[in-house]
Amino acid sequence: MWATLGDVRFELLRAPESADLAIGHTYAEHAVIEGKPKLQWTGDALRDRNWTVRLHHSFCDPDTVMTALRTAAANHQALPLSLGTGTYLGRYVIVDISEQTLFTGPTGRTLELAATLKLKEWIGGESQGGGEAVAQAGQSLIGSVWR
Repeated sequence: MWATLGDVRFELLRAPESADLAIGHTYAEHAVIEGKPKLQWTGDALRDRNWTVRLHHSFCDPDTVMTALRTAAANHQALPLSLGTGTYLGRYVIVDISEQTLFTGPTGRTLELAATLKLKEWIGGESQGGGEAVAQAGQSLIGSVWR
């Protein structure tokens, strides 16, 4: 197994054709009188991962895998992402899916397809839509934001 995203397993022969990672940092720009603005680091940006995978009927059912991915995206589920080595990469949501059917059988069954998944790091609680900016019991809102 190369990786798992929620319940979807990416076997070695279905490993991404490309796997990009974008790590960013955010800065506020403050204007000053008669001079260049000053920058202040305000935090780290969420990580973006882009995977291009090729699904072939000899290793999986491409339609079943894509249905699971589309359902997770439509349900706005934050999914655990782990590599086959056991390295946990965090939780991610699927923000975009692009599919290209490459081959079909005589009845129209998908035999091979390529899909590009755009994943964004999810920071927050288990429930949908809460996020880290929600105060925990007995804590101030500021305390939960700055941890």
